[in-house]
Amino acid sequence: MILDYYYSNSEQKFYIFGLQKGKEVFFFERPFSTSNFKNLKEEMLSILDMRKEKRKIRNAEINLVSLGKKLYDKLIPDKLKIYLKNNPVEYLTIIPTEVLHSLPLELIYDDQEKCFWGIKYAMTRAFNLQTLRAAIAAEKENQILSALIISDPTTAIKMPYNQLHGGRNETEISLGLDFALIESKNIYEILQKMGFKIILLQQKDAEKSEVINILNDNLFSIIHFAGHAIFNRDNPTLSFLLLREGEMPVKLYANEIASKISFKGYPIIFLSACETGGIDTKIGDEVIGLARGMIEAGTLGIIIAGWRIFDESSEELTRIFYHNFIFRKKPLAEALRLARLHVHSRAKDAKTKGIIYASTHQLDLLHWGAYRFYGVPFISFQ
Repeated sequence: MILDYYYSNSEQKFYIFGLQKGKEVFFFERPFSTSNFKNLKEEMLSILDMRKEKRKIRNAEINLVSLGKKLYDKLIPDKLKIYLKNNPVEYLTIIPTEVLHSLPLELIYDDQEKCFWGIKYAMTRAFNLQTLRAAIAAEKENQILSALIISDPTTAIKMPYNQLHGGRNETEISLGLDFALIESKNIYEILQKMGFKIILLQQKDAEKSEVINILNDNLFSIIHFAGHAIFNRDNPTLSFLLLREGEMPVKLYANEIASKISFKGYPIIFLSACETGGIDTKIGDEVIGLARGMIEAGTLGIIIAGWRIFDESSEELTRIFYHNFIFRKKPLAEALRLARLHVHSRAKDAKTKGIIYASTHQLDLLHWGAYRFYGVPFISFQ
């Protein structure tokens, strides 16, 4: 099922067009003021700011639950709630509009059924119907078993905190990511068992110039990045992945991805890094950020994170995702749903039966709720 959101400024109203295979197109409407947009976005930004401070992180978790309930109440008209209850679906694709792109739609919470949409549905997003149709048309060309893994590119490099995360803190921090190595090793083993040809750019091998050349010169069906990435709120086109040149950290900006890289074929991309899913909008509902840069470069689908993720749960979620997607041959959206469900179940169980994720054992949504997929839900390797 596809839900395509359109917003009318003049009417201060949402129109939601629904498309379901074998059924007529239907639509719902919902009054929604521009101040509602502003309030939801400000609430989300406040939560992300809390996420950065250890002493406030529990409040961020609580506020995410509250936001999920608000999204259900404000974005889902009563008639649509009834329709979904009477016409159960497994796969759900949402085409957001304007600020909705930046909101955690996967955390929409149905208070009656006590469930989050990102766990209930094999849920995906699309920028618009045109990009979705193009991806569907290209899907059959993506069966080559070839992968690129970029892992911990900034090992043994230090950088002032404010150059990476902003603010005034000039303390130098180490950019190495031990869990990225574990994550990539697990993915490598799963792909290798299934016969994939793999190029691994790990640590000092992951230089910016080499990454760009390899992406332009080789055909991949899967590209996995495990490293640092930052969303620039002031100028989303300057959001970046952090790579290296020699012993120096180097940024690969969103606008460079679109201009310097042209994928051969139609790869599926997993950006396992903090804030890769940062998206902003400008006049005309033009969505910008790392995700859009990858789409313009030619990806079939992309999994991104909407906020800074945790090492332990990120490694586990990606491992479970690839196990389901590659080894069990589940459709991509379902494989991601199962990975979210796994981490959710583990985190929830830890609250009563012991610590699973040692440093963040009081949390749940912050572990799995960041992951978003833009693309075709039914992609699979058969």
